[in-house]
This record gives sequence, C-alpha cells and structure tokens, in this order.
Amino acid sequence: MRALEQLAALHRAGSIDGARFAAAKRHVLERGRLDVDPRPVGPARRGRTLAIAFEGVLRGASGAPIFGALAWLEQAVERFDVAVIVSESAGGDAFASAWLEAHGLPSHALARIRFPAHKPAANVYLDARAVRFDGSFPDVGLLLGYAVASQ
Repeated sequence: MRALEQLAALHRAGSIDGARFAAAKRHVLERGRLDVDPRPVGPARRGRTLAIAFEGVLRGASGAPIFGALAWLEQAVERFDVAVIVSESAGGDAFASAWLEAHGLPSHALARIRFPAHKPAANVYLDARAVRFDGSFPDVGLLLGYAVASQ
C-alpha cells in the first residue's frame, strides 16, 4: 500500500500525469508486485552491468534526489546496462520509475534502465551502505559501527 500512496502523492503534486499514475497503479494491483521490468539483467548490448541502489544513492533520506545523481545516471546509461535496485519498503519499482521521471530524468535515459526483482549479477555495484571486501575480514566492531551509522 505504501507504493500506491507514494504514487498518488506524485500524481497530486503534478509530477506524473494521470495516464502514468493509472498504469503504475494497475500494475501494482494486478500483479501484487512492483517490478516494472521482469527481464533478467546481465551482460547485454554494452557488456557491462552497473547495479545501483535507489535509496541512499539516487534518492536521499529527505525524499529528494542526491545532488548530481540524475545527471550522473543519465551519463551512466550511455556506458552501462543499468539496473536500479529498489526495495518494496522504498516504494517498489513502479514508484522508483515514476519518481525518476518526476524529478527530471529524461525519458530516453529512463527507457534504458532495468528494475530487476532481485539483485542482479553485475560488474559494478553502487550502494551507500556497502563495505568493500578486500580479502580480509573486517573487525566485527567496525561493522557494528557501520550498522549503527546507517540507521
């Protein structure tokens, strides 16, 4: 239901038109899922896949785009097969697609983005909460510090 509420808020604000709102709402209600594009993501036309977390990388805690995110994303779709990973609690895939459009991502860039149902196999992952594994296991106390900071 959160996804429907967020879609309705975008529509009320005039950020998405009635047709886009109706299509996204119908998708959510008919399928019970929010995946916009169920096709698997992997090496394709450019041979490189970039998986990006929606929350914390593209959309900030305030609900606004992270500064520079959309311009960067527009460039990224030219060089990578881009998969945006959206959790159900963040509003789901239909919401993320509408949100990107509402915040000015050009339609040609949006058309090149996939919203997989699960974290895809990718060459590069971009996630605000990830800790890079370099072959040695980090101190558990250090991980606890990361977990507390991300709440």
